[in-house]
Amino acid sequence: MPSDWQQYRHRHAAALDLVEAWIHDEDADVANIADDLAREPQAACYALARILDAALDLWAQAADVDRGQAFAALRAKVEGDLTADPPGSW
Repeated sequence: MPSDWQQYRHRHAAALDLVEAWIHDEDADVANIADDLAREPQAACYALARILDAALDLWAQAADVDRGQAFAALRAKVEGDLTADPPGSW
């Protein structure tokens, strides 16, 4: 059985793989990785939150804004996409 640290690293690696597959529109990979992550939803959510946090930090640094502004822009983009696109269009 893998150690807690190995499981932690695996979840983060899988979450990164999910993001990469999403970026490249690899639907089959997205589905397979999401199924794997769904086995431990709390750990998967934690991993995705940490990855998003790191991405926001990089974005804020690159744009020379604070993290709050970066998150506000991200929220506006996602909420705008959700109101503009019909369900299932992602």
